[in-house]
Amino acid sequence: MSHEERALFVSESQEYLQILNNGLLQLEQGTDPEVVAELFRAAHSLKGMAATLGEQGVVGLTHAMEEFLSRVRETGEQLAAEDLDLLLAACDGLEAWLAAVQKGDEATMAQAQEGLETLEASVRAGFQRLLGREQTAASQVETAAPGQTSAGDLPLELNLYDQELIQEATRQGLQATDLFIRLDPGCRMKSVRVFLIFRALEQVGEIIKSQPPAEELDEERFDDRFRLLVVSSEPPEALAERVRGLAEVAEVVARPVTAGEAGAGSNGAAGSGQAAAPREPAARKNGGPGLPKELASIRDNFLNERFLRVDVSRLDQLVNLVGELVIQRNRLLSVAEETGFSSDVIEGIDRIATDLQTGVMALRMVPLRTIFQRFPRMVRDLARSLGKQVELALDGEETELDRSLIHSLADPLIHLLRNAIDHGIEPPDERARKGKPPTGRVAVTARQEGNRVVIEVEDDGAGVDVTAIRRKLVERGLLSAKEVEELSDRQALQWIFRPGFSTAKQVSDISGRGVGMDVVRSAVEGAGGSLQIDSELGQGTKIRLELPLTLAIIQAMLVELAGERVALPLDVISEVLRVGDADIRTLGGGRVLNWRGQILPVIDAAERLQLRPAQEVLPPDSLALVLERGGRSVCCLVDEVVGHEEVVIKPVSKLVSTLPEVSGATVLGSGRVAVIINPEPWLEG
Repeated sequence: MSHEERALFVSESQEYLQILNNGLLQLEQGTDPEVVAELFRAAHSLKGMAATLGEQGVVGLTHAMEEFLSRVRETGEQLAAEDLDLLLAACDGLEAWLAAVQKGDEATMAQAQEGLETLEASVRAGFQRLLGREQTAASQVETAAPGQTSAGDLPLELNLYDQELIQEATRQGLQATDLFIRLDPGCRMKSVRVFLIFRALEQVGEIIKSQPPAEELDEERFDDRFRLLVVSSEPPEALAERVRGLAEVAEVVARPVTAGEAGAGSNGAAGSGQAAAPREPAARKNGGPGLPKELASIRDNFLNERFLRVDVSRLDQLVNLVGELVIQRNRLLSVAEETGFSSDVIEGIDRIATDLQTGVMALRMVPLRTIFQRFPRMVRDLARSLGKQVELALDGEETELDRSLIHSLADPLIHLLRNAIDHGIEPPDERARKGKPPTGRVAVTARQEGNRVVIEVEDDGAGVDVTAIRRKLVERGLLSAKEVEELSDRQALQWIFRPGFSTAKQVSDISGRGVGMDVVRSAVEGAGGSLQIDSELGQGTKIRLELPLTLAIIQAMLVELAGERVALPLDVISEVLRVGDADIRTLGGGRVLNWRGQILPVIDAAERLQLRPAQEVLPPDSLALVLERGGRSVCCLVDEVVGHEEVVIKPVSKLVSTLPEVSGATVLGSGRVAVIINPEPWLEG
């Protein structure tokens, strides 16, 4: 398998596996025919792709899963919990195998292949239990008695339009043939065999009818027999030989059909005394010679596909080029401003570059659904393993975020969910004693607020004991008793994000506040985001994540610091004040700003960035920027505001990146390089 084939196969297979996981979870609530049909199609499509690549282990397992789903589709019965567990375990095995394929390691693939064979045996055994009898899978297939055709059990019903086609074929010197075909009982890929039979016959004629309809044949909703009505210049026996030459065909019976026989056929609509509505000829309606309506519909859907799979590296390259275009556009505008040159050409280039940038950046945006859809299965399995009842509510799945942020966000969100279920949600009996419903609720919501995306993870569990946090801080010598008393509840809660800090009485292998919460915080802040927690003891916890829409291009305010220009994200700046007009006072060895009744700490940005020593006296002409984000505020002192500009974020060297305030760098329109400031450390205080 080439690299391109592997990438395409992995991508499509992941989609089908996600459909299987989500659908099986829906079946826990009851049997829905539409969900079952979707599951069957997903398993069938995955089996087809695997068969094309010769992956027999996947073919066997997905075929066994199809038997389960086919049974449910036929009977509408509810699957037991053990059946669903078995099918979900099969999905896990397929995911493990897919991960091995993606990795390309032969040893891992061989191990995963063995796992698929074991799972196939388990699924088949489970299917036998479902049927309630001890038989092998082969004995479940009904075959016709030797020497006796079962064509009579599958009549080919002809309506008026079919009869007209046969009569027209006769006038043109063509022969109509009724083909009864039976596949081998052990045929695993029935739809593939049907496709090959159709293709062989359409080379020499037209298939004007199939029984069952082509859609049911494609979805394998038949046992092993079907009939085709073919119009061709070849005699019936020649058509039969073409089909017999294909693999896994057990029986072919060819019978000529005459115009007179078709008109008087007892199985046709005319024979029943009812006139069937004439249909539009297949060749004209479907744009192909005799292609059945159902298959033509499938073909048209494929040709009119609205989505195109593109290698991510190509998209990244395009985004980088657009970033360079934005830099050059800014330089062009800067030169035009300095020289006083104005032209419709420059304005046109500016407009086109902006539109191109908007379009390309939209290509990077991915709905949060891509990570939200992993949560139901994880919550279900975790709740069952802990003996808890948990309801998961998801909202805002269509909210879009930059693709690079999506990848960095998945693990932190999973950890927050596991943490909420393990340490937040109480067992049913404990919830009953507290007067709560036995089923706990965990909600994940997402929405866009301006240029940022807000994601909240909330539970109605036990909450975080702030008193326990304060006690732990003193016990471990992290803070003195006096310092702990001065902490607000919000400040105390922030300590659970410190490395190694936990209030849990016992650490589980699932989660533990502090045994990974620091990783969550690092991942979120590394993506240019912020994280806040609110909790009420006995009522629950809410954790709020704020992230920028993209990490590629941002709106920034350019400021001067000790002769150096730096960029601050524009969305964090609430107000700009002159130091001479601002109410800045000295308090406890530091400076504070009295701003609209709030006391904000004052930070000298140049001092923090080690561009100059602390200033004893603040120049009255310098400026104070009020920064706000996530309910937190701080005052930042700068020398001058230069203006605002759309900047492209570029990575910086490891030496510079050791400063927590530096999130990247950019090239300004003047050609100068400016550092991009991350205000989070200042907001934290």
